[in-house]
Amino acid sequence: MTSKRQGHTGAAAGRLRARRRVRVLFFAVMLALFSPALAPRAQEAVKVGFAASMEQGFARLVLTFPEKPDYKLTVKSGVMIVRFTTAIRTRLDDVAVKIPEFVVVGRLDPDGLAMRFALAQKIKVNAIEAGEKLFIDLLPESWSGVPPGLPKDVIAELARRAAIARQVAKREAERKAALAKKYKLKIRTGQQPTFSRVVFDWNEPVKTKLERDGDRVIVKFSEKVVPDLTRLSVDPPRFMSAVKHTLSGEETHISFKVDPRSDVRGFREGRTYVVDIFAPPEGAQAGGAQESAGAKKEDTPPAGRSEVVRLSGKAREK
Repeated sequence: MTSKRQGHTGAAAGRLRARRRVRVLFFAVMLALFSPALAPRAQEAVKVGFAASMEQGFARLVLTFPEKPDYKLTVKSGVMIVRFTTAIRTRLDDVAVKIPEFVVVGRLDPDGLAMRFALAQKIKVNAIEAGEKLFIDLLPESWSGVPPGLPKDVIAELARRAAIARQVAKREAERKAALAKKYKLKIRTGQQPTFSRVVFDWNEPVKTKLERDGDRVIVKFSEKVVPDLTRLSVDPPRFMSAVKHTLSGEETHISFKVDPRSDVRGFREGRTYVVDIFAPPEGAQAGGAQESAGAKKEDTPPAGRSEVVRLSGKAREK
């Protein structure tokens, strides 16, 4: 009696396995019928991460792209199709093992432009985009209520990226606001018996740096403006020549030539920056015996002046 019962049980299990094999074969044929004919790939396929998992009452597919393409998701005649505008490559071998209650078999079209899944039951589909990821939730037809949400770690990552994007947008807005101020620069000149003076008047505070390379002096301003150098070019004050300006990124550079032996001094007075070019020495060494060519801050700047820098000229050769 027992042996007969065991025989019946074994036969039933065999029939179930056979039916499942037939079912898988049937859906494989369906996928083939719904797939385009084998054709050479017209574009290079991009590698895409793929994961399938059973969640609380539903199945979830997660696709991770290097750059998410446009896609279209449809369900028809028991087959779910996800079409892409860019060819992809990924593996769907174990999708039926991971979510057997929802998918019988899955495959990728030969051209990489569509994924096809033979469904084990009637479903509702909900797709969520999150950064470079695409979440596709397969819900039972009886599902009611709101669709499932994103995992907490994904939400946290999206929040972090959003915060960074807001910071970048804020900095860009601040930069545009600064440019909208329309920085303006007026240039005045003056001459004394022993030096000439160039005064740069700004309508807004601007950072300034004074540099020297041999006979060329460069005044670097932190804001972009096109200065009027007509007077300086046509009738420059004594001890300076070859005045020109260049734009470097967001900076304005104004440069001019001086006698290599002349000392040059720069200092700030409020929003104004002043550059003095001293007459080259006749009988003595420029800058004194203890001064070397280059930048040197004065120890005790006069009242009202700041950022005082003195660029010494070359010592006269004997």
